[in-house]
Amino acid sequence: VNTVREAVGVADRVAHPSVQVLSDLYHVDAGGEPFEDTTFAGGLLAHVHVATPQNRSIPLPGRSEDVLERYFRALLACGYDGRVSVEGTWSPDQLAQGVAYLRETWARVSGNGGT
Repeated sequence: VNTVREAVGVADRVAHPSVQVLSDLYHVDAGGEPFEDTTFAGGLLAHVHVATPQNRSIPLPGRSEDVLERYFRALLACGYDGRVSVEGTWSPDQLAQGVAYLRETWARVSGNGGT
């Protein structure tokens, strides 16, 4: 299974509530998948990973802002309101800034100040 759409197909065929879908921004972008495929996952989307597409690091202001915003819009479009984890690298001084940036971006895109 290499794409979100393929994962949806597997989850649909298995049809068991414990088999769900993960979307990983880094891999979605690297694989050239449209963000609409993450939206297509709908209620099957159980977890999300984010990282800056260029270097698999924690998203920070000034790095791939448009990509992060489009990805968050795709998540909102399918009703996702679960956890978002960072799967990448960061230095200790980047962590607080990165988490704040992710929260601010989600709040801006969602328009409701959610975290």
